[in-house]
Amino acid sequence: MDLYGNYTPDLYVGLAFPAYLLGHEVDADLFLMLAILWNTDIRGLLEWAQKKHCFYNRQETCLEKCNLCNDIRSFLATTT
Repeated sequence: MDLYGNYTPDLYVGLAFPAYLLGHEVDADLFLMLAILWNTDIRGLLEWAQKKHCFYNRQETCLEKCNLCNDIRSFLATTT
């Protein structure tokens, strides 16, 4: 939990949601990327970003899925 009352899941550094939502389903209308990651892992986020936002991976390979997730989120932050 951060100083603002947000919870950051262990595996999803950089994504946070209000701690009062813990124990409830992730609302895709409010937290779309978190819901996609939670339900379909990085593959689902990659497919969604490619389909909806024309994401392309600038690197030929990512060493870890965390790198790919960061690349996707950085791309979305600068294009949406």
